[in-house]
Amino acid sequence: MPVSEKTSSEKSAPSILLLGDDEAYGAIAAAGFATTWTGWPEGSVLLAHQPFDLVVACTAHAADSLPICHAIRRQSTIPLIFLINGATRQDRIAALDAGADDCLSQPFDISELVARIRTLLRRSKTCGASGHDMHGLRFENWRINPRRRLVYDPAGRSIPLTAAEFDMLLAFCLNPGRVMTRAELLDFAHVGVGKPGERSVDVHIRRLRSKIERNPRHPEFVKTIRLGGYMFTAVVDRDHLT
Repeated sequence: MPVSEKTSSEKSAPSILLLGDDEAYGAIAAAGFATTWTGWPEGSVLLAHQPFDLVVACTAHAADSLPICHAIRRQSTIPLIFLINGATRQDRIAALDAGADDCLSQPFDISELVARIRTLLRRSKTCGASGHDMHGLRFENWRINPRRRLVYDPAGRSIPLTAAEFDMLLAFCLNPGRVMTRAELLDFAHVGVGKPGERSVDVHIRRLRSKIERNPRHPEFVKTIRLGGYMFTAVVDRDHLT
């Protein structure tokens, strides 16, 4: 079965890969984004061979979103928004927990979807630009390359982080020893434009801990501060970028 694709004519615009239901295609393309629509798993092939700035994935059932999210995260840290038919609050949190950067329930407000896309694209562009002249960072033999948005564990292995997870780790490393509220972390990472709001930070922090902590249940680096937020306790030094 051939892959169905629709691409807007604005080639210089940010490129969006839309997976699944094409209901959102018209709104995304009309907003000026270069939009390609296809199904899954054909989208996985496109994602591996073509440069995109963001993925919008639509699923009819919440259970369908998780394997797609896991598959995308195995190959890319690209900003990812899910549109799930009739998604509950728990469904949205589960999508975030699986690695999505944002999640909306269908039917959705078109203007809200476009706003969330722009927010995620702005975050990626801003973090990329701010990281261009930034020194590398090191804590407990972990290394962060803000320019390339890469994280390496003490063994030198690259650890895949979602866009939101990377932004929050970078925020912590730029503010070690200081309590950061959920609102501050949301502002730095530009996640959770709408519901579930500040509580989406907890989901991203839980995922981040699972990747950088020896024992995520008893974190050494990212501490929860009661009625405050979170604090990064490791000593952070500058590192030479290669």
